[in-house]
Amino acid sequence: VCKEIGYHSHQNGICILCSDYTAADYNTERECYEISNAGQLFWFGNYINTVDRTANAVLTADIDLEGKALSPIGKAANKYQGVFDGQGHTISNFNMTITGAGNWGLFGYATGEGTVIKNFSISGDVTTALTSNVDVQYGVVGQADGTAEIRNVNSSVNLTSGDSYQKKYFGGIVGRTGNITVDMCSYSGTLSLGS
Repeated sequence: VCKEIGYHSHQNGICILCSDYTAADYNTERECYEISNAGQLFWFGNYINTVDRTANAVLTADIDLEGKALSPIGKAANKYQGVFDGQGHTISNFNMTITGAGNWGLFGYATGEGTVIKNFSISGDVTTALTSNVDVQYGVVGQADGTAEIRNVNSSVNLTSGDSYQKKYFGGIVGRTGNITVDMCSYSGTLSLGS
C-alpha cells in the first residue's frame, strides 16, 4: 500500500512516486510469501527485519533488482530463521556498497535449526567503502550458524575492494560460519580485495 492516498504508478513492484513496495502475496496452503518482483523482495526484507524473522518465502519469477541497493535480509539483532526457496529462479543486478561493520549480503545473518536458504542464482556487483578496520561479514549470506543450511545457491556476484582496509570474513557464498551445512553451491564471480 502506498503512503499517499490515490492511485500511483508501479514499476517492477515499486511505486514511482513514493518509493513504497508492494507486499508479497501470502500462500496459506504453503505457509509462505510468494515473491515475483523486486519490490516484493524489498518488502520481504523489511518485513523480516522489522516484523517476523521466521517468515518463509518462495520466488515465483526471476528478479531484476536493477542495481537498487537492497538492505540485507536478517541482521545480527534480528537473525533470519525461516525457509527461503528460490525455486530455480535468478536474482540479477544485485548491488551493494559495504560501508562499515556488520553482516552484509542478500542475507545478513541466518541461524537456527530449520533455517534453509536454497535454489537460486544471483549476479551483480558489490564494492567496499570502509573507513577503518572493522569486522565485516559478507557473502550471499554474510554470517550463518546454528545448523542453518545453504543449498544449491550459485553466485556470480563480483566483489571489489574500494578501500585499503583488511577484509576478514568475505566469501562467495557465506562470509562467516558456525555449525552449518553448505551443499551443492558454487561461486563464479571475482573476489578482488586488494593486498
